[in-house]
Amino acid sequence: TTWGPTPPMYSNHYPPAYPFYLGLVFSAFGFGLWQAQLAAVAMAFAALVAVYYCTRDLYGNTTAALMTGILALEPHLVWVTGTGFSENMVLLFFAITMWAIMRSLKDDRYIVLAGLFAALSYLSRASVGYFFVIAGAGGFLWRFYYRRWKLFTNYWYMGAISIFLGIVLLWAWRNVSLFGSQTQTFHFMGKTIIATIPNWETSSYVRYLQKSPWSTSPPWHHPPPRKRGSFLSSLP
Repeated sequence: TTWGPTPPMYSNHYPPAYPFYLGLVFSAFGFGLWQAQLAAVAMAFAALVAVYYCTRDLYGNTTAALMTGILALEPHLVWVTGTGFSENMVLLFFAITMWAIMRSLKDDRYIVLAGLFAALSYLSRASVGYFFVIAGAGGFLWRFYYRRWKLFTNYWYMGAISIFLGIVLLWAWRNVSLFGSQTQTFHFMGKTIIATIPNWETSSYVRYLQKSPWSTSPPWHHPPPRKRGSFLSSLP
């Protein structure tokens, strides 16, 4: 993390959704502290509205009011709203994703929305992507157990998978095209392992391993960015 003004540069440490949202707010209202605060508060309200309506649709008014009230007073969400972090955007997309998954149990069409908003959740907070990959694999096995090979003829479900993986892989390719790969040396159980790892990820989560005692690579090491003449390489 860099504390202070820096020149514009590409980054694969931070997901793009919330910065893109801030860019829209700054374009509409100008750049400043109150505009950033407005964006954070508006996103917090949007997340609570999404939680309320998604919960009400599934469980009724009382449960929806209770859950929304609890989240409105949850200390961490209050703190990130005042700090300007992206957790409220993650909550917004995550709530819609889970609502769509639940609705898809009776109507397969909703799973397409789940795939889209799961991908948007990933673009808001990269670590969420691992949750959807693991949960999605579990859901796939559950559906396959009951539907067997007919599952692959369900174009709604296949479409949801394609949307999620398409967006995730497209952004991962953007990162690799700009930042290439890195070589790390690990020492594990008396053995030395040298691995070349593509800089595909949208955050620094996986590269925490670089700071571990079994890694001798310098932390946060990246090769010089490579220029590519593609649409994705023009994204910050």
